[in-house]
Amino acid sequence: MTQLRYNISAFVGCPPCKKWANKDPTKQTDEYLEWYVQHEEHCMDNHMGSSAAMEAEGTSVLYHRSVEELGVCYNPRIADGDSKSHDRINREQPYGPDHPVKKEECVGHVQKRCGTNLINLTNKWKGM
Repeated sequence: MTQLRYNISAFVGCPPCKKWANKDPTKQTDEYLEWYVQHEEHCMDNHMGSSAAMEAEGTSVLYHRSVEELGVCYNPRIADGDSKSHDRINREQPYGPDHPVKKEECVGHVQKRCGTNLINLTNKWKGM
């Protein structure tokens, strides 16, 4: 019998930290520092950076974990056109230098980009 295993990871923000960020952008008050010392070990914020960096980090974790925990390789990678995640995977080579991860585009994303470009070209040439 084949066992199917799901691994779910999430990068989450911390509502209390977000509240302080909105309240005091400089975060240099004594009140904030006193609060943060108590809060730090319970903080849920596990990513600092852009959403693109978050996606690349998550992809990296999943690919490295696939080998370590499951003994499988995700290849080819079905992607949405974001090259940052794919570039990072190929730079890190989670499956070794002899096994680069191939990228295949999701048909829905390719269709959307082609459609948008055709509409833009049509609109550009209408006035000429």
